[in-house]
Amino acid sequence: MPIHDPQADATEPDTPRLILLAVGIMAGDSSISGRGSLRGAAMMTAALTPGREYVDITHDVVFEAWHGRAGLTCLGCKDRLTVVALRTGTRFLRHASTGRTRSNAGEHHSGEETYLHNRAKYWVRNQLRLMSVADAEVERPVANRTPDVSGHYRGRLFAVEVQWSPLAEATARQRTEELTTAGVDHIVWLTRDCDWVSRLPALGIADFDPAGDEYEAFTGFYTGHSRGMRETPQAISSFLRQWINDELGWAHIDLSRRGWATVTDWEHRTRQQSATITDLKRDLQDRVAEVGRLNAALDTETTAAEKAAKDLIETTSVVDQLEDKNQRLTAELREATGALHTAAGLAWVLAVVALILLVLLIVL
Repeated sequence: MPIHDPQADATEPDTPRLILLAVGIMAGDSSISGRGSLRGAAMMTAALTPGREYVDITHDVVFEAWHGRAGLTCLGCKDRLTVVALRTGTRFLRHASTGRTRSNAGEHHSGEETYLHNRAKYWVRNQLRLMSVADAEVERPVANRTPDVSGHYRGRLFAVEVQWSPLAEATARQRTEELTTAGVDHIVWLTRDCDWVSRLPALGIADFDPAGDEYEAFTGFYTGHSRGMRETPQAISSFLRQWINDELGWAHIDLSRRGWATVTDWEHRTRQQSATITDLKRDLQDRVAEVGRLNAALDTETTAAEKAAKDLIETTSVVDQLEDKNQRLTAELREATGALHTAAGLAWVLAVVALILLVLLIVL
């Protein structure tokens, strides 16, 4: 297929519904036909039009509009791009300035901003625009901060931070606080670094180069079930739609984790917790009543034990008195026995003396 001269007319195709059709296809609108084959993970297929619209040439309507025309620019380095189509049907974008095909997504960068990073930003922007966030834009300053994507909806300011590189939790928390101070009403992070997803309003994105036209969160989103809240994958387009329409809430899953869930699931969770609290309260009341009964029984037994102890003390006193009396009687008996023995000895002596005297009288 011929490659158009990059210096040719760079005006956008004059097709009123083209961008809306392309955006609709990228949003997964099944009512729009003509969808092309999905891009290979290593090929650059997304770019910006002169009007800063995000387009992807894997879709037939976009390919037909831009094949053979100039005007598309790289999401990363902002260089001019040319649409290329191989005989095999493969479509990709080539940097017109060098004629070099950059097949490695990691090569598309401007500073720290990578091609895949910027593609995700513009994809989010287009999703928000489809959802009537008409002024959604990439890297528009908000006071002294510049969120990746921001826009107004029903009088509120929404901001999405698309985090490609690792980021310390303290830094992410500080940026969140600064955006809030700058006037942002609702903030969400879409991040590859998932260490702090459970502690900040964030979703973990496993793949910034999805095979289709949808990004998916694999951590940070929960659905209700019979035993509480269960972490489940969530399509980002669905999340964004529910998010801007106040259908989602970010709250505690347990004492150490927070997460996103629908308001309906949070209400169900609240009812579950309320029922659990009611059951626990009833069980506590039953246990308190049982403790009261046990305390009453303990008081009764304690009174009986105290009376028994008092009786024992009194009995012990009587026993002590009897032992003292017994000791006195034993001593008196011992004295009486001694006196008796003395008297008996004296009587024996007198008897012997009398016998001797009697013998003497007889002899004399």
